[in-house]
Amino acid sequence: MTYVANKTVLITAADAGIQIVVPKWYYDLMPPKIRKLIRDLTVAGFKNRGGKGSHSNFRHPKGVNITISGRSGEDAKHYQVRDVERAIERVTDEKE
Repeated sequence: MTYVANKTVLITAADAGIQIVVPKWYYDLMPPKIRKLIRDLTVAGFKNRGGKGSHSNFRHPKGVNITISGRSGEDAKHYQVRDVERAIERVTDEKE
């Protein structure tokens, strides 16, 4: 994949001789993976406390808890993205 003029994405299948131009906004609509949410929490200072099944419990030293459900390769649900953003905001607001 290559970006063309920041507005489109050019996908080339060299073996088949096919070129497809897809608008860049299409990729912006794709939900993040669970692994990205976990990475964001870890970078913000949350520690993985384990979990049961597909659930992972995270706790920040300041006392903020959050549970993420789903395997790392699955797409995150909109409410999971919102909850992670809120948890990180709570931690960063308390720092200031």
